[in-house]
Amino acid sequence: MIKAAGLTKTFGDKNLFTNLSFELGNTGLYLINGVSGIGKTTLLRIISSLETSDGGSLEVKGRISYIFQENRLFPWLSLEKNIFLTAVSHEICTEMLNYLGLYKDRNLLPAQMSGGMQRRAEIARAFSSDYDIMLIDEPYSGLDEGNIKLVTSLIEKTAEEKCVILVSHDNLELLREPDGIIKI
Repeated sequence: MIKAAGLTKTFGDKNLFTNLSFELGNTGLYLINGVSGIGKTTLLRIISSLETSDGGSLEVKGRISYIFQENRLFPWLSLEKNIFLTAVSHEICTEMLNYLGLYKDRNLLPAQMSGGMQRRAEIARAFSSDYDIMLIDEPYSGLDEGNIKLVTSLIEKTAEEKCVILVSHDNLELLREPDGIIKI
């Protein structure tokens, strides 16, 4: 459950959002909507406690997993070891590797992977962890059509059991109707 009341955030002279309020349930798919540069990623960072708001209140109940806009794999670890860092179990790690078509490449280092493989590894790592709330920032970056459909299916299935908050400009037409939209 996430409840925001009167959130405000500014950077210098730029006001990203003022008096932003919303309430999200324990399950469901929620989109953050707004023009480029308005603070969608900043809002995810505030929800995850990586950044603070300038005003208002925010209550977050649950463990968070976060798929950042950019890939953040450890370059000295294999694909499988990157995922296993946060995985609930080896079985879940293997399940995600198989689901996202990465199992045969599990021993590669990030420098040996394409951008799309790295993106899927990021997604696999986040979905393998123990979480109640999934924050996703631009998940489709670098993915081909088949992998976009796989990731979309994973997002929708997860939203049936957990809270999923998504920022994306691409392929939103592939998603089911969201349970809510946070407009910034």
